[in-house]
Amino acid sequence: MKKITLRNLGKSARNVFGITAVLIGTGSVYAQPYINGNLETGTISKSGVVAPAGYAWSEVQNDLGNTTESNSTTGVGAQIIVGPPATSNRVADDFTVPAGQIWNLTHVTFYAYQTNYAGTASPFVGLRIRISNGNPSSATPPTVVFGDLTTNRLTSSTEAMVYRISNTTTPAPGIVAGTTRKIWKIEANITASLPEGIYWIEWQQDAGANGNFSPGSTVVDARTQPGYNAIQFQSATGTWVVLSDLGNPAATAPDVAIDMPFMLDYTLTLGVSQNELSSKISVYPNPVKNVVNVDVPSDILVESAEIYDLTGRMVKSQNSAAGIQSINVSGLSSGNYILKLKSVQGSVTKKFIKD
Repeated sequence: MKKITLRNLGKSARNVFGITAVLIGTGSVYAQPYINGNLETGTISKSGVVAPAGYAWSEVQNDLGNTTESNSTTGVGAQIIVGPPATSNRVADDFTVPAGQIWNLTHVTFYAYQTNYAGTASPFVGLRIRISNGNPSSATPPTVVFGDLTTNRLTSSTEAMVYRISNTTTPAPGIVAGTTRKIWKIEANITASLPEGIYWIEWQQDAGANGNFSPGSTVVDARTQPGYNAIQFQSATGTWVVLSDLGNPAATAPDVAIDMPFMLDYTLTLGVSQNELSSKISVYPNPVKNVVNVDVPSDILVESAEIYDLTGRMVKSQNSAAGIQSINVSGLSSGNYILKLKSVQGSVTKKFIKD
C-alpha cells in the first residue's frame, strides 16, 4: 500500500485526496481513502530540532500564542495484554458515510508505538477490529456490522516514518525531542459494505507484554479540534471513558478532547438509481430571491431539506412528513449554496445561487 502523509487534517477536514473513477457495470465506483485526524507535524520540532533523515515528528501541541500550556498525552492505551494481570484496553472513534453513498471497505490503517523499542522489524503481532452502527458506549448496544474482538486481522505492520515527541517548547523549557517512540502502521484487509450513516470503529493492537500506545490526532498549533470525540474501554474497570488530554501543567491547563488518526480505504458506489432520482427532481428559480421551489414526480416524497454554504456549514433545515415543495431562503445572505433533499428513495443534492 502506498504511503499517504497525514498532515494538518482536523476532524472536519477528511476525504481530501483525489478520486479515481472506475466504471463497473451500470454504476460508478470510486476508489479513495478516508482520513480521520492528523499524525505528522513536520520535520522540524517547535524547538528547531530536525527529525532524522526520511522521518517526521508528531509533536504534542500547544494552542497558537499560548506559551504556558500544552497537551501532555503522547499516546493512549489500545493494547492487548493477556496478563496476568490482564490490562487490555481498546479505543473507538466515529466516521460518517454521507447520504446517497455506499462505502465498500477494503483496508484499514492504524498507528501505534512501543516506547523504547529499538528493533528494525515491527513489534506488532496482532490487531482486533470491530465496526458498529452506533456508539459502543451507549446504554443500548449498537449493531455490529463488521468484525469482533477475538480475531487477529493483522496483515502487515511497517514504519510510518514518524516519531512521537512531547512538546519541545511549552511550557518552558519544553522536553527535548527524541526517537524513543517510533510510530508503526498497523494494517488489515477488511470487507464491509456500509450504507449512509454514522459508524464507530473499535480496535486494539498486540505488541507483547511490553504493551503499546496509540498517538492522538495532532494538528499544528491546536490542542484539539471541533468534533473530537474518541473513547476508550478500560478493562480494569470494565467501563468506557471519554478520551481527554489533561494538559501540562495539569493544574491549570484545561482538559481537551482527543481524536484518533486512522485511514480507511474503500470504493464509493453511486448507483444508477441515484442518478435517475437526481434527474427527476428539479429546483427553481436559480438564481433565487426568496423561495426555492422543489419539483418532484408524484411517486417521490421529499421529506427533508438541508441547505449548506460552501464551507460545509448547514444554514437551514426543513422537515415535512407531507412533503416539501418550497423552501423560504429570504433570510440567507447572497451567495452559492448546496441544497440536500432527502426522500425514501435516496438523497439528492442541488446547487443554487441566492441573489
